[in-house]
Order: sequence, then structure tokens, then C-alpha cells
Amino acid sequence: MPKKRVSKTIKPYVLKNGQTRYKFAIRVDDKHTTTKRGFYTPNEAEIAYINLREEILNNDFDRHGGHIKFQEIYEAWLSSYMNTVKPTTFYKTKKVFELHIIPFFGEKYIKDIDVNDCQRALDNWVANLIHYKIVCNYTNSVFKEAIRRDYISRNPMDRLSIPKRSNRMDEVEKKRNRKNFYTIEEQERFLKMARKSDYEKYAFFRLIAFTGLRREEILPLKWKDLNGNKIMINKALVFIDNQGYSIQSTKNEDIRNLILDSETVSVLENWKKLQQKKVFLKDQENQYIFYSTTTDDHYSINTPRRWQKVINNAIDLNHNVTLHGFRHTHGTLLLDNNPNLTVKDLQKRLGHKDLSTTMNIYLHATDKSDNKILDALNNLDKKSKKSNDDKDK
Repeated sequence: MPKKRVSKTIKPYVLKNGQTRYKFAIRVDDKHTTTKRGFYTPNEAEIAYINLREEILNNDFDRHGGHIKFQEIYEAWLSSYMNTVKPTTFYKTKKVFELHIIPFFGEKYIKDIDVNDCQRALDNWVANLIHYKIVCNYTNSVFKEAIRRDYISRNPMDRLSIPKRSNRMDEVEKKRNRKNFYTIEEQERFLKMARKSDYEKYAFFRLIAFTGLRREEILPLKWKDLNGNKIMINKALVFIDNQGYSIQSTKNEDIRNLILDSETVSVLENWKKLQQKKVFLKDQENQYIFYSTTTDDHYSINTPRRWQKVINNAIDLNHNVTLHGFRHTHGTLLLDNNPNLTVKDLQKRLGHKDLSTTMNIYLHATDKSDNKILDALNNLDKKSKKSNDDKDK
């Protein structure tokens, strides 16, 4: 005789892959009902049902988070997280939650979220985001906080299999790496057009093209940071939600003294003289190198990008290059045209914390790559033939 179920509410359902799982619904009080799903067998579901019913009868369900939503746990976690990171990191993390995590889980009760809910979210992130692993890690942090507070006993994210890479990641990175840099000829055309347009813009783009600096590192630079043929990079301009612009330490909190080529130094010196004529400054050394007379302050983060778009159009550039593309160009062309330059040298110049970042992002293949490989193979072949000839003698 078959075993009678503890609750008639335990029901089977079928996943998209054809597998069967079990679920049940149980009333918590006069106003609330909760549903549990994802059980592999009826017995597993019955045990969970009995345990949950006992919690409800003992009034433990509410006390241990029965009516606590993901949003509430997230806000509690966020308040603690805020004290451990820089404001810029906090702002970016908050945006990740608002755009990608809260829409999936925000209004769900923390006890009701199961592995199927997490899998649906993961599938969406993998299909649409490059940095889906970061989103997973942040989501995981909230569930760990819920466990720490005894709202749940296990983390549904632990049962997911997170792919190491995705098709979306490969497609975007391939497109970005192939297109987002200038050739030497394109960069030269760009700089010539910038000089015709406005000398300040020319000085800005000359500096970014021949240093590989990030725009947020260039915009807060002051004349006192320039010392002969070296420029000190120790700060970055960031925008913080509801607070506006703030000047903080660089991305990796390092201090770099970048050496400049003689032409770039000359361009900056010329711009310094023109700036003083254009806007008389009593203490120019403490003034921004790129200074907006409209706001009487540094330029906004978006201003150089607008300049670049205009010049890209003026030279009829047939592919899109962003401001960060100048950084890609600098790293790629330095390695392509300087056989004695090592990746470690480039890491130091670009201010990367890890050498792997330099290797993975900035060593893009250019038109010269095949020629360099062919030259190396030919040289190898010549050495091999010479070695054989010597042996024959």
C-alpha cells in the first residue's frame, strides 16, 4: 500500500529540461502563503513541509525571516559594505544591484527564493552581461548575510554551476579588441585635426595618446604635477551619485611618475602659455591643466568624449574608438614598435595592479603581428639551416 502524503499540497511539476521536481504551498497566517519548490523527491518535500509547519506553529517562521524580503537583507548588507570600500566602488556596486539583481529578487521573500529562481537570473546575466560573475558574487553576498542573520539555512546560489566564460563575453571582447584602437596613421590624422580645431583639445589628446592615461587621471591634473619631462599621477576624478564630482586616489591607489617625450612636453608648455593669455591666473601652478572657464573648474568626465566624437567624424574614421581606445592604442603601438619593451614595462606605465591585466587586455593583435611572427619564423629557419650547414662541414 503506497505511503500517504503528509500534505496534499505537495505537487509535482516539470522543468524545461523534462526533469520532475516537487513543490508545496503552506499558509503562514491569515494573510500570507509561502511556496517551496525544487525538491527532488516527494519524501524530501514532505520533510521540508513538516519542518516548516513546526516553525509556523512555534512562531519561529516570522522570527527567522519568514516575511523578510531580499530587498531588506540587501539594504542591511549594503549599509555594512559601505564602510569597507571607497565611495566610487560603493556607487558602482549599488548600480549593479539596481540594474541587475533587485529586478529579479528584490520583492521576493528570502525564504522563498530557491535554486530555480537563481538559475533564471544567472541565465539572463550570462546571456546579456560580460561581467556576470561579479553580479553573481554580489548576489551571493546577500544570501550569506541572510544565513548569518539566521533567516535561511542554506544558500541557493551554492547549487549553481557558473560558467567560466560565455558566448556574450567572447563576442564583446573580440569586437572591442579588434576595433577600439587607432592605427598610427589614424592617430596622426586625429591629432592634426585636433590641433586645427583648438590647441587645448590638441594638448589633451596629445597627452592621452602618448601616455595611455585614463581620462579620470588627466582631468584633475594641475600644472604643479608637471616637472620637466615627468608628470605625477596620484589622483582621479570620479562622479558619485547625488554628490557630484570628487577627486580621490587613483584606481589602484598608486603614485606614478610618467616620463614624457620631448614633443608632448613642448605641447604642454605651449598650452600653459596660451592658457595664461586666455585666462589670467594668479597662481597657475595650482590650476588645472585643462580648465573650464564656463564652470571655473575642471572639465566633466563626458566633455573629452564629446570632443573626440567631433574629431572622429571630421577625419571620417570608419570604426568607433572610445577615449579608452587611446589607452589601448598606446599600449599596442608601444609593444609593436619597440622590440626591447617588455610587458612588465608596459604594466608600470599603464598603472596596472596585475601583470595579467596588461597581458589580457592590452596586447591586441595589430596588422604588424603576422609580419612579426613571419620574421621570427624566417629567422628561426635561417638559424636552423646555418646549424645544419655547420654540422655538414
